Amino acid sequence: MQVPDALIDEVRAAMVGCDLTVEQALAKDLAVRLDVSQWELCSALLRLCLAKHPQVKNHLVHLKMRRYRLAVGAQHGVTRSQIENLLVSEAGVEHRLLSFIDIQETQVLVDLPEGMPGEIFSHLQTFKLNGQPLAIRRHAPPRAKSRRRNRGQPKTSKMD
Repeated sequence: MQVPDALIDEVRAAMVGCDLTVEQALAKDLAVRLDVSQWELCSALLRLCLAKHPQVKNHLVHLKMRRYRLAVGAQHGVTRSQIENLLVSEAGVEHRLLSFIDIQETQVLVDLPEGMPGEIFSHLQTFKLNGQPLAIRRHAPPRAKSRRRNRGQPKTSKMD
């Protein structure tokens, strides 16, 4: 994941011309007491900050998403909240990441973060919702119809 320039600029501004001696001592003491590395502590503190300010996190974190197809749809009586609850509880997807869910008659299209672990993907393939297997798979959009390759040549008739 690439760190956005906006975050780099904000952190740099917070560091320039500031005496961080007190904060560094606190961080060192916390890392020792928690028996973690300073990197782990830094990551945990960043998570706490972003959790308290989700609007900042939404602007800073840009995950690559991939579209998936679920073999359930409106005809099976599924609802958006069922899909959301399933993906949060069974796949561990953060609720805020579930922005695209398209419930169609026979299927649901949903965008999920790229890089889903294989064991979660396999679990979702066999999971049932309203008695119907999800049978999740990557969604391949319909291909555009190819144009005739022999442009400029007269059409041939089957009667010729």
